[in-house]
Amino acid sequence: MGPNATSCAYESPLKLEGDAPSSPHRAKPQPIPRNGDQSLLGYTEWRNFLKTIAKAETACEGSNHFVDVNKMVEIGSGGQREIEDVMHTRHACDLTAHTAAPLKNEGAKKSLRHPADRVITSMAIRIFFAFILSLPAMWFAGWAFLDYRKKKTSARPFSNDTSRPPGESTRRKLEDLQWDYVGKLLFIFMLAWLSIFLFLLVPRVPADPNAEFNIWTFLFVITTLAVLFFTGFWQSVKLRALLKKVAAYSLGFDGERHVGQALNRQMRRPEVSCVYHDFVFERAGKKFNIDHVVAGPGGVFVIETKTRRKPLDADQKPNYKVRYDGQRLHFPQGSYDEPIAQAQANARTFAEWLSGQLGHQISVTPIIVIPGWWIDYQNQGRGPAVINDAMIKSYAFHSPYPLETTTLNRIDAALWRENAESLN
Repeated sequence: MGPNATSCAYESPLKLEGDAPSSPHRAKPQPIPRNGDQSLLGYTEWRNFLKTIAKAETACEGSNHFVDVNKMVEIGSGGQREIEDVMHTRHACDLTAHTAAPLKNEGAKKSLRHPADRVITSMAIRIFFAFILSLPAMWFAGWAFLDYRKKKTSARPFSNDTSRPPGESTRRKLEDLQWDYVGKLLFIFMLAWLSIFLFLLVPRVPADPNAEFNIWTFLFVITTLAVLFFTGFWQSVKLRALLKKVAAYSLGFDGERHVGQALNRQMRRPEVSCVYHDFVFERAGKKFNIDHVVAGPGGVFVIETKTRRKPLDADQKPNYKVRYDGQRLHFPQGSYDEPIAQAQANARTFAEWLSGQLGHQISVTPIIVIPGWWIDYQNQGRGPAVINDAMIKSYAFHSPYPLETTTLNRIDAALWRENAESLN
């Protein structure tokens, strides 16, 4: 063994054949880089460190844990010379560290630990910190479970049913979409967190220049990264579409609630007997709702609310004029006939249902309300009426089909039975 021989800092001990941590007797000595690492134990001269190695070799159970070798080193000017060195096993490393002089730096002895031990400790620390970071999520899950159990042992205080408020179906759809939005957003963040977590769990052992390239590990890493990337990208695309849907439903909900409140204020007028909102029907396996129903001596009216954002013109001023020709609504962004057909179809469906409830024919008149827009009438009396929210207070709720007080009372009762729902 020669001067400046190295200590026991393996490059990649877990990959070395025969180095079984649970059985040091089967371990094989491994070559050690010659870099003067005896200083890790506080030794500045090889001859002093050699004595410690000799003591450790004497105390070793088997002689195959220490092997004297010769190797060539660079000495400058392109020359080489042969020096003595020592090969150690894991067991030999531990014996050498524990045989060192008691007054040497204890922290240096710890730094001489086998890299596999350092990797295990490092992974344990990472797992511990990952557990700490997961505590808020676990706390929330526990709180949600206990809150659910608590609600199962109590009841809400409402004893009577109540009618549905304006935009209730839209509000519930919006609520479902928002939960879906939160779920997708959390999923994307969990993908990012999982990528970081897996990266932190990768053992950080110094690269061995003599180690073979593991193609399977490389393919696994690339495949995992590709799957995480494309999954996150696809979820981001779906999240973007979901955000547009949430914005549309939110605008529709605000419009229905605004028009509904305007209609509720009309109940002080003698021509308005009752106002109901958000009737849900099912036709051909699909559910749809009628936004508002107004009944009075002048007849029964179903009101469809269509809320659209106002575009800005070249001067950044709102362009809020819509032209109505009796068949189509002509907005600045384009013309549409779907609102007309929908309002007429809703009127027919509601008339069929109401006639079945009362036992005789009841006619229903459709109305379309576009809140906040100026209506340019060119319909010449064709098609359903189209008004804005400001015109509701002056609109004459009269149709060619007036109703008697007895019929109105029966209609009111039928509407309540259909529209009421329990809050429990």
